[in-house]
Amino acid sequence: MNEFSSPSPGSPHLGLIDGIPARELLDGLGELHESVIVTDRTGRVVWASHALDRLAGGRSESIDKPLAALCERFVADAMRGRQRDDDEGARMERDALNARLDEVLSRLESYETVVQFTLTTTPAIELSAFAVESHIEDGDARSKRRVAVPLFVVILRERSGSDSPRRAEPPRDDIVSTVLDRHPDATLVIDSTGFVSYANDQAVALLGSTREGLIDSPITAHLPIQAIAPAHLQAFSSDAYEAERYVVEVERRSGHTAWLEVSHRRVDTEDGHEVESPGFVVAIRDASQQRRTIDRLKQKIHALESYVHTVSHDLRSPLVAMLGFTRLLQKEHGTRLDDRGRTFLQRIESAGANMNRMTRDLLELSTRAKRAAGERPLTDPREILLEIKAELKTRLDDYGIELKLPTAPPLIQCERTPLYQLFSNLIGNAIQHMGNVDAPRIDVQIAEAPGQRIIVVRDNGLGIDPTHRPKIFEAFESMPRSEDLASTGVGLSIVKKIAEQHGGRVDVESSPGEGATFTVVLDHI
Repeated sequence: MNEFSSPSPGSPHLGLIDGIPARELLDGLGELHESVIVTDRTGRVVWASHALDRLAGGRSESIDKPLAALCERFVADAMRGRQRDDDEGARMERDALNARLDEVLSRLESYETVVQFTLTTTPAIELSAFAVESHIEDGDARSKRRVAVPLFVVILRERSGSDSPRRAEPPRDDIVSTVLDRHPDATLVIDSTGFVSYANDQAVALLGSTREGLIDSPITAHLPIQAIAPAHLQAFSSDAYEAERYVVEVERRSGHTAWLEVSHRRVDTEDGHEVESPGFVVAIRDASQQRRTIDRLKQKIHALESYVHTVSHDLRSPLVAMLGFTRLLQKEHGTRLDDRGRTFLQRIESAGANMNRMTRDLLELSTRAKRAAGERPLTDPREILLEIKAELKTRLDDYGIELKLPTAPPLIQCERTPLYQLFSNLIGNAIQHMGNVDAPRIDVQIAEAPGQRIIVVRDNGLGIDPTHRPKIFEAFESMPRSEDLASTGVGLSIVKKIAEQHGGRVDVESSPGEGATFTVVLDHI
C-alpha cells in the first residue's frame, strides 16, 4: 500500500480522522487508554502510544513492526516478575496470540464494531480492537486526491481477578443505579482506563448494541475518538479536566448517519473529593433531528442569499441606465423645466441613487465570505480612516461635525475592504443621525485586548430610542431620519456580518438625546 505502510508517528501519512489530524486524536487516545497500537490492513504498526514505545525500546523499534511483536512485548512485561507453574503453557499462549491476531485483522477489515478477547495469562491480558477510517492525500502535486485508508486500533490492558467480562453491576449502590437507569439520556459510566463499566437501557438502544457488547469495552470503540479523547483535553485523570460537550457524526450499522451530542463529567462527592468509582459519566443525546433542521435552515439561507444576489445584480443595470438618462435629461433639457419640474427630476435621481446604494449593499451582504483568522492580513486602520475623512469632508463641514481619529491605532487582522466598509458605515450612520446638537462630534477609538481588537465609534447626536435598538442591526431596519437624508437600512447589518465573520460581535449603548456608542470586537491571533 505504497509508503503509507511504514510512516513514523506524526507523519502526514497518518492523514485525517473525521477531519482532524490523526496524530492529535491518537495522542489523546493514548492518554486515555495508555497502551494503544494502530496498524494498517497488513498488520504493520503505523503508530504506538508512548507507553508501548517505551516497552519496544523507542519509537523506531515499534513502528513498522508486526502487531504481534508489540503485543508479545506487552504480555512479557505484564508477566515479568511473576512465577508461572507452566512455562510451556505461557509459550503456547503467546503462539495462540500470534494465530488469533490474523483473525482479528480479518474481522476488523469488515468494519465489525469491536473485537475483544482475553488471554488466559497471569495476569489476564485483554485485547480490544476496532476499525477507523483515515483520509490521506495521494498522487502528485497536479493530481492530488483524498484517499480513504482503513486503520485498526488495538487497545491492550491487564485484567485483575477473573478473566470473565464484568456485568453491568450498579456503579456505586442501588440508588445511583436506579437514577442512571431512569435517566432520560443514554448514559454510560467509564473507568479511569476508558472502558465502559455501566450502561443504561437508553445507551444500549441509542448505540445499537447489547449490554454485553458495551460492558468492559473501550468507549472509543462506540463513539468517535474526538468526542471522548479530544487532543486539547488532558487525560481523564488530570486535575485540569473540565466537563465538555461535543456534537459528533456517527455511522450506524444500518448505514445511516446520526448526530450525537456527547457530554462527559467527572463525578465528585458533596465535599468536592473525586469518586474513584464510577469515575466518569458520559451522557449521549440523539441530535439528528436538530442537525437536520439546522441543515435545512442553512440551505434556505443559502438559497435566499443567492436569490438576493441575483435580484440585486439584475436590478443594477436598469438603475444605472435610469440614473444616466436622468442626469442627461437634467443637463441637456433642464432649462426647459420650471422649478417644480426640476424638483421632480432631482427627486427621481435621489430615489434612483438610493436604490442603487441599496442594491450595492445587498450584493455586499450576500457575497461576503468568511476567512480563517490565520489567512487575514494585518491592516493599518488609520490609513483607512483618513481616506474616509477626506471622502466625507463636505458632509462633515456642512453639518459642522468634528471627526476625531486615533493617532497611532494598533493594526487590525482584517482585509482592507471589509474594514473600510465597517468604518464607513459606522461613521456614516453617526452623521446620518447626528441631528441638531451643540458641537457635534464623532470619536473613533481602537484598543488592544488579548486576542482581540476593540473598535469604538461614539457620537453625541440624537441617540437611539430603546424601542429601535433590538432591530437596528437587521437588514432594511433604519431609525427615523430627515427626508433629505438617504439610508438603505443595510449599513449596520453589514457591520454586524463583518464582525461575526471575523469572530467578533457588535453592540450599541445609547439613550435618546445622549448620543450613541457602537462597539465592535474582532478576533486577533
